[in-house]
Amino acid sequence: MILTYDIATQVLAVDTSTVAPRGTIIEAHLVTHGQTIPFVDLSFGARVTADGAVIYERVFPLPGQVWRSTDQRVLWAERLTWAPDQAVEVYAWIANGPPEARVERDTTQAFNVPRPPQPYPSWTWGGTAWEAPVPYPDDGGSYEWDEAVGAWVASM
Repeated sequence: MILTYDIATQVLAVDTSTVAPRGTIIEAHLVTHGQTIPFVDLSFGARVTADGAVIYERVFPLPGQVWRSTDQRVLWAERLTWAPDQAVEVYAWIANGPPEARVERDTTQAFNVPRPPQPYPSWTWGGTAWEAPVPYPDDGGSYEWDEAVGAWVASM
């Protein structure tokens, strides 16, 4: 998931196209158009909730830090985890500049976490994972699902 702030258009956007069933990397990108961007009283961050509970919250710069400028595209990246079917909301914000010319932007993006691909047509969603119509044998052997016969068959 990529949070992008374009310094020229002043648009803050959230791209959820990389979201996966068990989590993602959250990245903050700055589109600088080849410029070094000065920071004046910079504040930016994100809060992510899953099913209404906060699972991630970061505010930058960290206490005691002062960011003066950057020519870098990626400002930060961290791993997030969640479960399929959770309702996720991402709130992101950025503020920069002196009081008389301060630019402040925020955005919210909501989505449902996708399920992993269904491994076989006969399998059903069990709430947290896909389940075979027949339980996996518990005799210590190694088995593979055979969709044609609808059963577990010994691996060779």
